[in-house]
Amino acid sequence: MNKVFLICFLVLLNFSCSTQPPNEQEIKTKVYEYYQQQASLPNGNQYNVQEVSILSVSKDSTGKNVFDVTALTKGTFSNLSIPKPIQDKPFIDTLKMAMEWNGARWTTVPR
Repeated sequence: MNKVFLICFLVLLNFSCSTQPPNEQEIKTKVYEYYQQQASLPNGNQYNVQEVSILSVSKDSTGKNVFDVTALTKGTFSNLSIPKPIQDKPFIDTLKMAMEWNGARWTTVPR
């Protein structure tokens, strides 16, 4: 009986620790957060992200809960704090990030 309980416990533990890749909305949220953080840097650009396309999501070979994500971002940016101000200039950017499930939510991890 103890062996059955132990086997069931190990199966449940393994299932609860394995994760599915982040869904589209979770990725887009992290992309928007990234560009908001860029605006907080000294002389940072203010980004208006208009479109996010997910190019790839793949499981990282280094960690069980880590996924490599590549997203294409389009929008406009402004920077009024520089000598020659920029306003509403279009940008296209490819953003690569590693996302990890920490048990409660998706977070980005350094590379």
